[in-house]
Amino acid sequence: MTLVTPYQRCVEGAPPNKEGNGPDRSMADFFWCMMAAQRGWSIEETANKLMEVGARAQERARLHDEGYALITAQNAAAAAARKTSGQGMTPRPPFPGLFSKVTRKAKGRYND
Repeated sequence: MTLVTPYQRCVEGAPPNKEGNGPDRSMADFFWCMMAAQRGWSIEETANKLMEVGARAQERARLHDEGYALITAQNAAAAAARKTSGQGMTPRPPFPGLFSKVTRKAKGRYND
């Protein structure tokens, strides 16, 4: 029985790449970094580990793009923080102002 790592699961669950011939490794990297951030890893720890496990991160480093892992970890940490705090997750009414009259009346601020 082979042990599947969390990173491998992210790759397997990633959407198809633009060419349609494999998984989108950048999305897998981002999702893996977001999970690491949610588990309390620092951005630096996450970026360093991504360089170890992520084929896309290793490829970008070979192309002298050393910032890829760090930027991916930073973006993922920011997304995890937004998700945790609920920012950007509040559903908005489909028609702005539709319920404002009812809300103001309920609060005693609307006079007919």
